[in-house]
Amino acid sequence: MDVVAHTLWAGALAKGANLQLEKTQKKPLFSVLWTSFWGVFPDLFAFAPLFAWLIIGSIFRSLPFPTSALWNQGLAGPYYRVFQVTDQLYGLSHSLIVFAFIAGVCWFFSRRMQWNLLGWLAHILFDIPSHSFEFYPTPFLWPLSDFKVDGISWDKPWFMIANYSALVLVFFYLWRLRKKKQAA
Repeated sequence: MDVVAHTLWAGALAKGANLQLEKTQKKPLFSVLWTSFWGVFPDLFAFAPLFAWLIIGSIFRSLPFPTSALWNQGLAGPYYRVFQVTDQLYGLSHSLIVFAFIAGVCWFFSRRMQWNLLGWLAHILFDIPSHSFEFYPTPFLWPLSDFKVDGISWDKPWFMIANYSALVLVFFYLWRLRKKKQAA
């Protein structure tokens, strides 16, 4: 899934959870902003260094900006190492095992569940069926297993239309739910 959709889905999940828990919680359990951040975190962690390296290299002319001709050369030269690092960071940030470990460490030190981290979990769960073997299949069991699912590629136009249409419907539903609760 693309980063904008991840951000919006995580925000919608936080907003929906807060609306459902309103009667039992004195304050919202989720911060929509922080849950949205954690919803996009895996991609930021994996790809921000790559984009920074490409932009800085292009600005200072130390690297040619990657064109389709360079991609067709099999990412030879300096690009290969950067993509190896990106693959490792992607494995770290898209692993349910790593997520569980980090969530456990946060819980251990704070003595309470960090609910906003569930945006990260949602990101991984959304990516499993929405990435194909063609482009970054999700290594959700890394480092225990290399098993990946050959899902539907999120960049297909019909998938993007369905995904954003679902987001519009979800946000409309949340808006109606909020209005209904305010009227009651």
